[in-house]
Amino acid sequence: MKIEFVERILVKLADLIKKNEFEALETDRLELKPVPANDVEWQEPLKTICAFLNTRGGILILGIKEESRGESHRYVFTGYKPHLEGKIKDLANHFVDRDRHKLDLGTAFVPPYLIDFLDGQVVVLAVEALPVDKKYAFYKGEAYRRDLTGDHKIPEAWIEQQEEF
Repeated sequence: MKIEFVERILVKLADLIKKNEFEALETDRLELKPVPANDVEWQEPLKTICAFLNTRGGILILGIKEESRGESHRYVFTGYKPHLEGKIKDLANHFVDRDRHKLDLGTAFVPPYLIDFLDGQVVVLAVEALPVDKKYAFYKGEAYRRDLTGDHKIPEAWIEQQEEF
């Protein structure tokens, strides 16, 4: 992961947050999410990580959310919550292969790290794509792919085709 890229994005986000402005920054390789407050909310970042594993990899920044109210769009800094450190350290342990065997993501999942941001911190997770022979990663029985700025279920036919390959 290029730290310079993350630093540039965070500088841009800080400026947008201070000005209460919005510019679309998310891409097929960059996702912003708040640090989840409960178990249900953890599903969205986990789907994104799964999608990054199954496509081209990417960077997930936890602690900033995109908020829209009607035609108004903005970013909101929600920050890192130290009491959730265990959940963040455990993120790589949620993924299995099709046979439900836990995946060894040692090379694909760089340990998360904290970066100072505004008056707090954000968590940055760099996820590398799985090698072709290790595809696909599953989360809660589904494999996801990253298309543009969204995470989508991978069709069963694609999974079967990959297995034949």
